[in-house]
Amino acid sequence: MFTMGAPGSLLLIRKNKMYSFFENNEIIDRIESYIATRSSDGKYAYANLLNLISYCIREKEEAQKEAGDSWNEEEWLKENPDWDKVVIIPVSTEIDSNGYYSRIEHDLSPEYVKLEGGPENPLEISVTYTRFHDRKN
Repeated sequence: MFTMGAPGSLLLIRKNKMYSFFENNEIIDRIESYIATRSSDGKYAYANLLNLISYCIREKEEAQKEAGDSWNEEEWLKENPDWDKVVIIPVSTEIDSNGYYSRIEHDLSPEYVKLEGGPENPLEISVTYTRFHDRKN
């Protein structure tokens, strides 16, 4: 009997970077990309996403500063719809002798993580974050 299991590692990456990450054979930078491995209890945890959150906020603030008086947030959001979105992708990895990731690629093996939701089976996702004060120039 063949059973399918959960992937060993999951890549969390900004949605606007997911294609170039694999096309350019990039390695995680712990700013726009992170890896979580499955724990013995079957959970994945990403530690300290502050760099990602700060990077996204800085990116928007820099665009606003560059635009100056011509800043149009609605237009910028239309041009950058994924500026604050991430995706989670099953990956297989290799780690070098120094403990660093040397290879990360899509995990196309017959494994899965199934997220379900809806009125009969609510999906619970926990996000811990810090609210940033609006910065006015």
